[in-house]
Amino acid sequence: ALQDSGWRLCGVATGLKGAHDLLRSSRQMPDLVVTGLHFDDGDGFQLIRLLAERPQRPAVFVASRQQRAVIKAATALAEACGV
Repeated sequence: ALQDSGWRLCGVATGLKGAHDLLRSSRQMPDLVVTGLHFDDGDGFQLIRLLAERPQRPAVFVASRQQRAVIKAATALAEACGV
């Protein structure tokens, strides 16, 4: 459905390591990363820091069932990191 609307999907990753590997292997940084905040091998805060290290920083959409304060902390970190 997203591809039919003109979105280009670069991949789907499971976990922090999978996201890191996907971003490292991509020729171009995506414009948008959709993420949760809990992974088996890390969390969304680590992913935001990883994205902040990239020269071309994507927008981040956080989809999570975490408490509102945790989501606000993640979005504040992303904003502070320029993501």
